[in-house]
Amino acid sequence: MRLDPTYYRHVTYHVVEITKQNIDALLDAGLVEVHMKNGNWWKIRRNGQTKRWKRDTNRIKVPFKMGLYGYGAITETDFV
Repeated sequence: MRLDPTYYRHVTYHVVEITKQNIDALLDAGLVEVHMKNGNWWKIRRNGQTKRWKRDTNRIKVPFKMGLYGYGAITETDFV
């Protein structure tokens, strides 16, 4: 049986609200994707450990990488 390469485009994903509490589990499972300006969706992966501040418990920084050269960080301002 030969698989059609367009099959993977039709896989339905469950949309989960990303919060400060579940971001670690979602990144470790590889379930977070980012919508790029050109219309493509890229899967992001963790690139280091989550940094939390003792003085201000609302501050958080999660470094991530995507593709070959892409990188960034999720901070507390990215959550709703």
